[in-house]
Amino acid sequence: MPYKDKEKKRIYLIEWRKKHPGYAKKYTETEHWKEWHRKYVAGEVATEYRRKYNSLRSDKWKDERIARRNETLDKMGGKCTKCDVNDYRVLQIDHINGDGKRERNLMNRREYYANVLKSFLAGEGRYQLLCCNCNWIKRVEMKEYRKRSEEQTGYEKINH
Repeated sequence: MPYKDKEKKRIYLIEWRKKHPGYAKKYTETEHWKEWHRKYVAGEVATEYRRKYNSLRSDKWKDERIARRNETLDKMGGKCTKCDVNDYRVLQIDHINGDGKRERNLMNRREYYANVLKSFLAGEGRYQLLCCNCNWIKRVEMKEYRKRSEEQTGYEKINH
């Protein structure tokens, strides 16, 4: 029961505690909320709920992401532009100009495949499909690795 007058509220609470002596001793308002928090927020009930909810949600989002990826790969030709490998497990979207890190920082994961497909269909020439081997070979040949000193990377020492 809300009271605008603090004195009336204090008197009401004193009377209520007299009528309910066991409850008032067992639970103060703070203790009640601490117990509730332990049980429903930090306890096993909440942990189990979060585990179940996050598992269902992550599976759904993973399936959606795989579907978007497969659709994008289909529309981009479905095979490596250099060696014609068509296994979707090894195909990667390559940024022809090597600006993938900068671009990924500008958008979230859900927008990525839509933007790649839009750019590819518009003929901007920014993306191509490569298998992981061809992509890494291109990365080394074009020196698209992080800008570290050549002694740390060891890429310059490879003479294949």
